[in-house]
Amino acid sequence: MKDLREVTEILVMKISRDKSICKLLLTQENYVLKMLKRFNTAEAKPVTISFVGHFRLYSSQCSNS
Repeated sequence: MKDLREVTEILVMKISRDKSICKLLLTQENYVLKMLKRFNTAEAKPVTISFVGHFRLYSSQCSNS
């Protein structure tokens, strides 16, 4: 077994670590950009959608079909 150093990307997700708050951060920015280009929407205007802090989804809210 050999040390391959810290992982920075896996399965198209970028991995970064913030040791000060003990968190791993996963982003799919490159994948999203690739999909935007594929569907010719890379130049579309971004829209911000905000959710309330207590917003939760439950399985009972899903359709049965």
